[in-house]
Amino acid sequence: MVLPWGFRKVLQHVYKEYAKPCGIKIYVTENGFTIAGETSMTVADRVNDVQRQAYFNGYIKQLIDAVREEGIPMAGYMGWSLLDKLEW
Repeated sequence: MVLPWGFRKVLQHVYKEYAKPCGIKIYVTENGFTIAGETSMTVADRVNDVQRQAYFNGYIKQLIDAVREEGIPMAGYMGWSLLDKLEW
């Protein structure tokens, strides 16, 4: 499931329960998704990856809003790259 608002809820929880009491920043070390049948797609379809673009747009927007609106301290964000799941 793609739930950008759920990602924000996780950030809020981690901040409240762990980061804030310890005075530390949050690192998201892995975030992304795979597309069913991706390995059988044409190269053109893999390059024009609108599903993943929409995914990252939603999740990164929620991260930015959490930082700006709630002051959640982020130190890093690492998304999956196209090489993480690529099979030729």
